[in-house]
Amino acid sequence: MLVHMFRKEKGIEDDTQIIESRSRCETGSDEIAIQLSHLNLVDLAGSEKVNQTGATGGRVKEGCAVNVSLSALGKVIDQLSKNERHVNFRDNKLTHILRNSLGGNARTAIIFAISPASVDETLSTLRFATGAKTIMNKPVVNEVVNDKAMLKRYEKKIKDLQLQLQSGSNLNQSTVMLDVSAVIEEKDRMIRELKEKLIVSTHDPTPKGWNATE
Repeated sequence: MLVHMFRKEKGIEDDTQIIESRSRCETGSDEIAIQLSHLNLVDLAGSEKVNQTGATGGRVKEGCAVNVSLSALGKVIDQLSKNERHVNFRDNKLTHILRNSLGGNARTAIIFAISPASVDETLSTLRFATGAKTIMNKPVVNEVVNDKAMLKRYEKKIKDLQLQLQSGSNLNQSTVMLDVSAVIEEKDRMIRELKEKLIVSTHDPTPKGWNATE
């Protein structure tokens, strides 16, 4: 499933693609895994001095709004680069839109336009890029799986770890054994939860759960 949204505000164009991927087991079972991803394509306006642009009237007002947004973005990037506990994402619409792309669950690429003909603007852009480069994102897969799919994955992980032990790989055997124990404990926890759900479902005529036919 693909959902497309386009938003245009002063100084920013945000083209967002929301992609949902749903997979099933080839055997036709009700094992379901859903992955949800966002693709944000953002075009930022450049920061320019009013007296250099020759703008008048409404264009001047718009240019001031753009500079305010870029200033707020620069402040957020500075706070993130210094690992400050509080970051002012909500101070501006631009930083609020880019929240996940800056230090969040995302992989972010930024392209900066510079020119030797605009020394001051190029220097400012490079300083901005230096701060942005220090931000560390924490990307993870946004995936939701039902109980059967989760148990099957744990079983596969246990088998893989056991094969590593049998093949005499270079991995530390004590570390592998700890990994196996952790996976087994997690699997046991999942089994207990499934049993509890089964007990509840016998008393509830409309149990909650996944619908594999959706």
